[in-house]
Amino acid sequence: MARRPVLRLAGVAAAAAVLAAGCATVPTVGQPRTVIGATGQNPQFVQPIPPVPQPRWDAESIVLGFVAASASFAGHHAAAQQFLTPGARQRYRLGSWPIAVVKGPLGVTTSKTGPNTTQVTLPTKQLATITDIGQEVYKPTSGEYTFTVVKTGGQSRISHVSSPALLLTQDSFMDVYQPRNLYFWSPTYLKLVPEPVFAPQQDTYAAAAASLVNALLRTNQDRGDNQRDRTWLAGATKTAFRPGTTLIGKKVTIAGQTATVNLGGAAARASSMELARMAQQIVTTLTSTSYGAPAIARHVDLLVNGQLVDSNEQPSLPGAAPASGLLYYLASNGTVSVWKGQNSKSIRNSVGRGQIPFTELAVLTEPTEATRLFAGAVSSGRGCTVYHGTLLGITPLTPTSLPDPLSGPCTSVSWDSQGDIWAVTARGIWVLPPGKQHFVSVTSEDGGSLPLLPGGSPAGYHVLSVRVAPDAVRVAMLVQVDGSASKPGPKEVVMAAVTRTPQGQFVLGSTVAVGPTLAGPSALDWLDADDLVVLAGSELYSVPVNGGAQERITPAPAGAVSLTATGTGQIALAGGGQIWVSSGLDQGMQQITAQGSNVAYQE
Repeated sequence: MARRPVLRLAGVAAAAAVLAAGCATVPTVGQPRTVIGATGQNPQFVQPIPPVPQPRWDAESIVLGFVAASASFAGHHAAAQQFLTPGARQRYRLGSWPIAVVKGPLGVTTSKTGPNTTQVTLPTKQLATITDIGQEVYKPTSGEYTFTVVKTGGQSRISHVSSPALLLTQDSFMDVYQPRNLYFWSPTYLKLVPEPVFAPQQDTYAAAAASLVNALLRTNQDRGDNQRDRTWLAGATKTAFRPGTTLIGKKVTIAGQTATVNLGGAAARASSMELARMAQQIVTTLTSTSYGAPAIARHVDLLVNGQLVDSNEQPSLPGAAPASGLLYYLASNGTVSVWKGQNSKSIRNSVGRGQIPFTELAVLTEPTEATRLFAGAVSSGRGCTVYHGTLLGITPLTPTSLPDPLSGPCTSVSWDSQGDIWAVTARGIWVLPPGKQHFVSVTSEDGGSLPLLPGGSPAGYHVLSVRVAPDAVRVAMLVQVDGSASKPGPKEVVMAAVTRTPQGQFVLGSTVAVGPTLAGPSALDWLDADDLVVLAGSELYSVPVNGGAQERITPAPAGAVSLTATGTGQIALAGGGQIWVSSGLDQGMQQITAQGSNVAYQE
């Protein structure tokens, strides 16, 4: 499913093009050129046509032309450099400037400060910044940029900029950036975790590959606190690259379908295990087709100081979860049943199933065994008790109550791939690790029960449901901002990374918003590694986790309140005693004969 990159503030009206905002006389030159990738297919973008400064342009046109030309990354911003004086070109390395994405249209004011000098002021409403690894950071703020424009020999050029930053309007950002993934390791090096970034268009796929590899290396100093202003996953993931690892020549070469990456520096001291992990990060990053982007390469040769250490012959992308076809649900009396495509069966073969009126359920298939684990929630006084254990067999389920007797009922129960049970109440999030007898409360980095909402908003909120990605690092949450009894706050979808401490604590990092323009989200699950499926109003949406705009999948049946998904587009909904299923994103929802509520595909 191809997508164009859209900021988390996608609900803001799209910015008008720079040239339409007072610079309509700025001509463009040349013809668009499609860039052909190493894989032979056309990518989903063309190189932009930047403006060229003209002899009679005034100071205002020069500044707006400079902003428009900043959207071209070709030749180290060669187009934008033409709008600078020779001295400014020497002082300013545009390639090292941060990127600020601003709301358009842009307008400027000018004032003469000398016979041949004009100061141009450009007020902005900044929507986000792009870090040096391509992470989009939601950061709404107002600012003002000033440009000094001098005229020498009849030509106007920019000699000074008050705050070095490349300004891109939202439209320009959407046109010249592609969503991509960098891949880092989970804390135990068992799984690769996709880190969504936005990569600028480049002249060649070799340049695009070098940009992504350099972004991987820029994060190898520390995945801890001093990285968290660059990426929300920093504290919960690891990189195999030793500090001091370099990309020799800062270039990647591509021949046919093979990318050659030559590392130096600290890579020469890496062990064979480290080299294998480094290769997996690079290969998966360069062969990824996430968000509909074409693969940069099909194969990767990893060299260290010119010596081949790993030759990848097959892409190593994490595969999609297989569609199980087994849908579990709660019958009208709260007992557990399973739908097998044509018929349903009640699960009553053990004490603790079929007799307990569950309100929530989740099922996990252990990867090393064909064992299905069950977790179901019931109200216990003013609190919540979760029954868990083997779904099929003779062993009774084990009840474990949440430590807070006044927590209220569980509104969500789910498993993660490490065998942890996640339970949600109005008073917090709780986790029961495998083999443990007690739930532990989830905390935030600052010691509170929940992290702040995106942008550092101090607004209070409570969590309605939680779903953990297959990598067991990324956590998607449906939250409701606190309001009043007569006017509840809005519901939002946010994400955070979970860190498991040696002391057995579960800590959520900073939150980021996804699906910013969803109206009334009410249920969610993971659709695949890069997308959530969200029930909002009367529609089902595919929501990319990189902050991009959601896409409508299909209308949702009236009354649907419970949602589950598995495999490639296998979705089920329940509500009002009815159950609907879909076998693909373009198949729509079909009602089945089984009746019940609270559906769950085995995870």
